[in-house]
Amino acid sequence: MKKRLITAVLAAVSLCSSIAIANNGVTYPHYLNERIDFYGDFSPTPTARQEIHKADVTQWEYHIYDDKTKKTVEQTSVASFNLKENAGENFRGFTGYSLIYLPEDPNERINKIKAMATKYRGNPEFVSRKVEEYINQIKNGTLPDPIYQTYVFEENGTYKTYNWLSAGYFSYLVGGTDSLERFGNRCIDFIGKPCGTTEQITEKGYPAPQAPNVGRAMRIITDFPKFIRATIQQHGSTTNNILSNVPFGVQVSFIAYSGWETGAYAYLYLNDQPIPVSNDTNPYRIPFMVSQSQKDGDFGFKYSFYRDLTNYKQYLKQGKNTLKISVSDSFERYSQQVIEFTYGGSGCQPPLLKEKDAEYKISFGHGPNDQQASGTGGFLSWVVEYDANRCRAAEYIGDNKTGSLNTPIANTPGQYAMILNKWRFMLHKGPKGILIKNQSTDSKPLVVQIVETGRTHTILKGSQVEIPYSSSNGGLTLRFPSPLVQNGFWNKATENVDGYPATFEIPEVLRSPIQALISKESQRQ
Repeated sequence: MKKRLITAVLAAVSLCSSIAIANNGVTYPHYLNERIDFYGDFSPTPTARQEIHKADVTQWEYHIYDDKTKKTVEQTSVASFNLKENAGENFRGFTGYSLIYLPEDPNERINKIKAMATKYRGNPEFVSRKVEEYINQIKNGTLPDPIYQTYVFEENGTYKTYNWLSAGYFSYLVGGTDSLERFGNRCIDFIGKPCGTTEQITEKGYPAPQAPNVGRAMRIITDFPKFIRATIQQHGSTTNNILSNVPFGVQVSFIAYSGWETGAYAYLYLNDQPIPVSNDTNPYRIPFMVSQSQKDGDFGFKYSFYRDLTNYKQYLKQGKNTLKISVSDSFERYSQQVIEFTYGGSGCQPPLLKEKDAEYKISFGHGPNDQQASGTGGFLSWVVEYDANRCRAAEYIGDNKTGSLNTPIANTPGQYAMILNKWRFMLHKGPKGILIKNQSTDSKPLVVQIVETGRTHTILKGSQVEIPYSSSNGGLTLRFPSPLVQNGFWNKATENVDGYPATFEIPEVLRSPIQALISKESQRQ
């Protein structure tokens, strides 16, 4: 609501107001307990008419709670003007207005607001700019809602006007909130003490605020946006080595914070040049509405986006490049993250195939190759392969693979493998069936599935399990599922390559091994 400034009306106001006595406290330029003339947006006070009121100058305890550290970081005081009823009014409600004095001198005012905004984790340029916009509105004859005015009459019959900024609105501008605006009933949760007037606090059985404070309020400050994820993706996998002939993009998730609600913006820079990313009025930013967010705690709003970067070749160069991601909240608080990556060359981004895991068909009393099931067994390996000739990778549990762990193995030109884990197992005839013993040196458990029953057994190093079996059952088939089968990764596969389940989403555990095999091929060339 825009209010016309009070001018001639002041001439009819009683001249009995006390002359302000200078002081250095939070009530400056007024004196504590002085009664002054007061005007502003009184809509929070029930039945209050939009006209000049008397108000008593008081101050309240002001506790600053930092949501980032989950601690009270400061206890100070804030000026509070206690509104008095005019004839015919009956407030029966909110009468206290917590305010911050705005000096008349522009430099002093700007410096004060910037220093406060910086201290309470806001953007000083943004907050100061907003305050100066309000001052300009006053000069043009309207009083913005966040601004209040007090008037002191001088001996010569003129009056002095002082401008004040709502403390709650200042909290909003720095990305926080105020207990007088929100969370007033949760002060104990945050600062361990109730908020309100001295009477309200003592009625609850708590000690009164420290004199000369006649009440207690709380400001909550929040953090700048925080990145959760920022990665370059090519065919669904995170990589910093980009092939020029394969589509790629950036995946970003971040949290913006506010004591109220906050939208967000994102900006992308390739090699320090801003790139157009949306159809917004500013094409160089991606706008986000609050409705697009996921709530994260009391004050967090989570946003995510993906942007394809394939068609920005004019911003890229062969070799080393940088991508800077900048995100902001509604209060122009920015956070940046820079990703370095290489660009150029052509080649494949291999899909990952799920090849068949090792199986053993066992007849009662016999092991692999029809051996007696007494002291027989075998070796197993978790293997990842890369075939540069066919542009594909694969993972599986194989038997009798040789080679050192986590070391690229060249099979034939263009074909490479790496062993990630090794196991050794033994089969013995037991009292009621087949004993399977894990005799591996690797501490990772051996997992075996009985195909005929669907049961899965996890065998720790040095341990054994007995599989119930009788000769009338026929054979048993042991299948050794890979870790990606065990954790359900392959349940999400939607592709099919050469008859095998496949995916372009390379799981984290295989990204480095596959990249090492690709690098091995690059060295060969």
